[in-house]
Amino acid sequence: MRSALLLSAVLALALINPSQATSAPEVWPGETMADLCGSNYTDYEFASDFYGPLQFLEIPDVVVAYYRFGNASTDLPPVVLIMGFSGTMKNWPITMLVDLAEDREVILFDNRGQGFSKDTSPEVPLSIASMANDTKNFVEALDLARPPHLFGWSMGGMITLQAAAVYGDSFDRFAVFSGSAGSLRSQLPSPEIMAEFKGAIPVSDVERLSSLFPLNTTDGAEAACRYARDLQYSPDDPENKQGTKKQLVALTDFYFDDSTIDALVDTERHILVIGGLLDIVVPAQNQKLVGQVLPSAWMAIFQDSSHATFFQHWGTIRELLEVFLQREE
Repeated sequence: MRSALLLSAVLALALINPSQATSAPEVWPGETMADLCGSNYTDYEFASDFYGPLQFLEIPDVVVAYYRFGNASTDLPPVVLIMGFSGTMKNWPITMLVDLAEDREVILFDNRGQGFSKDTSPEVPLSIASMANDTKNFVEALDLARPPHLFGWSMGGMITLQAAAVYGDSFDRFAVFSGSAGSLRSQLPSPEIMAEFKGAIPVSDVERLSSLFPLNTTDGAEAACRYARDLQYSPDDPENKQGTKKQLVALTDFYFDDSTIDALVDTERHILVIGGLLDIVVPAQNQKLVGQVLPSAWMAIFQDSSHATFFQHWGTIRELLEVFLQREE
């Protein structure tokens, strides 16, 4: 265990100050996706053979829509992925999914009342805690051969931390991409992002990408276009506006609730936390706070990326995950 902690500290230090980081020249992202990424970024079709059939599973309060694919012939734990605020299964980039599915099963699902998942108790308020409970119930209903790893992005990372704190025995290891443990000690999204969340301002596709990637850098703009291209392979899984409204209430309440961060203090689960210093959606201070509460957590904060750090630096993240998931207890 000591060697694992030493290795995690070395990795964190290397990634906070990456040796290859350079000040990329600023680039103008353009007003349209064609300006940013070229006119052929949509020349791709849904990879239906890769995802397989859309499936449904009923659990308390939810009929969960999900895809299950990948290499089921290995003994490695499956990976379950939790999407963030207003997102659906469509928002996971296929580059990442293909890599994960090479040697294990991958399971994507829509949160309660979002995408194709049906909220069967719409009168019940939504919370990060209830979505973590949904995730636990969903995994148990799948009757997997062994507990899966749980990865979450953004609000999905918040759900992941709640699951680690409360339902740790139902999972193996946890990876949090640009997530937060909530509480008043965490830093809220920027006012611009909150206005976007509330639907108070119209947002173009380019502006939406600018909240995920630093479009004023060459690396950020290139990563944004790779992400936009990847989504053309994804299933059609539209946002549910009513579900998004309930998620916003849950998200806001989470920043005024200490229960997750208090419960994390006593957890012994293995947790990897990834973030970007340029993130205005879930600022890196929130990931650092998790590290303060959980000194044994693995952490990597990248100085040149934003809310989609896991994708912009996927090559490095993939290697880090391989070490993290396979290390000895």
